Amino acid sequence: MVNVLVVCTANICRSPTAARGLRVGLAEAGLAPESVEVESAGVAAADDLPMCEVADTLSAARLGSGGSHRSRPVTAEIAESADLILAADRGHRTAVGRLAPSTRARVFTLRQAARLAEWVTTDSGVLEFAAGRAAGAEPDLPEDDPRIQVPPLPEDREQRLVWLISEMDAARGMAPLDVDTGEPSDWHPEDIVDPHATDWQLHEAAVESCLNSTAAIVQAFRRVNSMP
Repeated sequence: MVNVLVVCTANICRSPTAARGLRVGLAEAGLAPESVEVESAGVAAADDLPMCEVADTLSAARLGSGGSHRSRPVTAEIAESADLILAADRGHRTAVGRLAPSTRARVFTLRQAARLAEWVTTDSGVLEFAAGRAAGAEPDLPEDDPRIQVPPLPEDREQRLVWLISEMDAARGMAPLDVDTGEPSDWHPEDIVDPHATDWQLHEAAVESCLNSTAAIVQAFRRVNSMP
């Protein structure tokens, strides 16, 4: 079982939205709940609060009802039990890293994870190289090509996801950052805006960013598991 944890501030808006997107997408891909478990928490969350009604309504319009949700604070134990941690913004990524330092290699913002996962499984050639290495092929690469360090793609489906998470970490600083997002210049391209802390009218933008990111991550999971 691969455990995915989504984290935001209060665990009532962005993280439950993204968690719902992952569950729906992974179920459609045949990867959950047998292979992947998705949970959420908040770095400053109170216990047992329901999901934000606006985010719930907006995400349900795209995904259908996600069932009940109750907020909870993230703890070191919760973070350490996750194989992949997806944070709504860089502040949450930092907070989780401080809370549980051993998790830093597997903590990403949602948008960062989507970008890295897509790059690893498409333009970089990493996935194809790993699949070829698993089949016994050793392409002739220059000594300074970072793909030389890429391990073979595992046969086991769950271990393939663990492989992807490791390669996403290795791709930090290598995958190009899309700075032309069309969003306001004071928004960082790796963050998902918090409508509760900025502007209530930004709920739609936040939900769209959450669900677009999770869709890209699920698609990367699909690519990894569709390889021979």
